[in-house]
Amino acid sequence: MVARALVFDVNETLLDLSVLREPFARVFGEPPPLGEWFARLLHASLVATLTDAYEGFDALAGKALAAVAARRGVELGEEDREAMVATMRSLPPHPEVPGALEQLRAAGFPLATLTNSPSSMARAQLEHAGIA
Repeated sequence: MVARALVFDVNETLLDLSVLREPFARVFGEPPPLGEWFARLLHASLVATLTDAYEGFDALAGKALAAVAARRGVELGEEDREAMVATMRSLPPHPEVPGALEQLRAAGFPLATLTNSPSSMARAQLEHAGIA
């Protein structure tokens, strides 16, 4: 069977979340709960999808962040929450991604992304990363 298209997830598959480490460490201390937050975010996204109660990845990211802060007893200011969620719009690609996508494209594979992010956010992310 020949692949008709290759479809990639965006956040943490193509784009590197590690740039969030610094703002998470500033708000939560070391070690930053980046993995806990992203696991909660993915869980919330799956539940929203399965229950037909769609919310954008950015909105869910803010809610997951608030849940992690509450669980850890951290006072999360609105400015910190907005800054951390906004950072998701400017994530860099993993180092190998641009070259790998170019090789796949040159080999004739149609490429696409699939994400729970609103289309405007996904477009901004991919354009910022230089892989749109």
